[in-house]
Amino acid sequence: MTEILICSTTHLSNNPRLVKELNTLSKISTYKVEVVFFQFDDEKTKYDVDIIARLSNIIFSPIDWSRKNPARLFYTVISKLLIIIHRHLRFSFFPQQQIFPGYLKLYKTLKKTKADIYHGHNLGVLAAIIAIAKNKGKKCMFDAEDFHRGETAITDLKNKITIFLENKYIPQLDILISASPLITQEYTKLYPALRHININNVFQVNRNEKKIEFESSSLKCVWFSQVVGLDRGLQDIISGISKVTYGKIKLDIIGNYDEYTKQNLLLLNQNPLHNIQFFKPLSPSNLDEILINYDVGIASETSPNYNRTICLTNKIFQYVSSGLAILASDTLAQKKFMDENRNIGAIYQIGNIHEITEILNLWIRNRDLLEEIKKTSQRLSAEQLNWALERTKFLNAIEYALR
Repeated sequence: MTEILICSTTHLSNNPRLVKELNTLSKISTYKVEVVFFQFDDEKTKYDVDIIARLSNIIFSPIDWSRKNPARLFYTVISKLLIIIHRHLRFSFFPQQQIFPGYLKLYKTLKKTKADIYHGHNLGVLAAIIAIAKNKGKKCMFDAEDFHRGETAITDLKNKITIFLENKYIPQLDILISASPLITQEYTKLYPALRHININNVFQVNRNEKKIEFESSSLKCVWFSQVVGLDRGLQDIISGISKVTYGKIKLDIIGNYDEYTKQNLLLLNQNPLHNIQFFKPLSPSNLDEILINYDVGIASETSPNYNRTICLTNKIFQYVSSGLAILASDTLAQKKFMDENRNIGAIYQIGNIHEITEILNLWIRNRDLLEEIKKTSQRLSAEQLNWALERTKFLNAIEYALR
């Protein structure tokens, strides 16, 4: 039996990509799987419980990283001291701990594990899985869900640490998985000798039935993420909605938000016909249940850093799996995706509010066109962009790494 150890710096419910992998591995009797992950939020822990109950043949080893745990305070203080030393003395000591306060705790936990292959999610686990795998003479792979050195400015201390860690540890991997074609392209240029594979953030086809009845005259739009911020392109979207003078638009925004952000966004809607509502995050299963009820999924990514320019977020694929028309900003990755997958929505130039208004006007006036777009999106999910097909790449990656 092949033993696989997977680890992450965050909750299971924060990482749908990891959960899809677990769903796949749980169905293969020749694999014994253990997951080491961190828990720090009570609400997300409740969602984790549902996932764990569903995957009873997988071993789950959560690390308590709540604020009440003295270990978190202790290791966080160590990390901050190391960063202060680095910043003032220009000397990088123990960069693994600087990049992730839970590194030492994770390393100690992984030392007690036994596996044939170590697989990591999130940059904070990269050094740990490779150190443990090499010490034990085992294989290792890593999932780059983001282009990590592109997440911060090149002058930022974190960027320097990230580049150091990537250059030291990524070449030691047996295989590197990336979450978008452009991220795979960038890492291939940096590490051409390494085996690379792109696995998109696709989902199972959403088979839920529509249960929520909205007004027939309204265009039903949705945007979701873990965090609602003022750097997610929502100002453009709401300003564009405000200028739509025909019909009604309902926009639901789902994610963690503060009152300041909420009020700033609401003020942008000057049209009383349109309805903007905010909702706290939902469990993955509940999110699936409600997405099927909307017409339009909003992917309003901006380009605050290079990573956000070339990544493809979970949301765009989840919209496709739910059969929604996609309204997407023209980041490099999203433009490439929309160009390759025609007639599933529309792309707009970041900051071009008039263009957003025109697209929404077209869809709200021409329901037949909108329904055809939604059917094309649904068809694309059923025939191409679904986890039932994409998971084969993941399983092939494991077999390749084990050679």
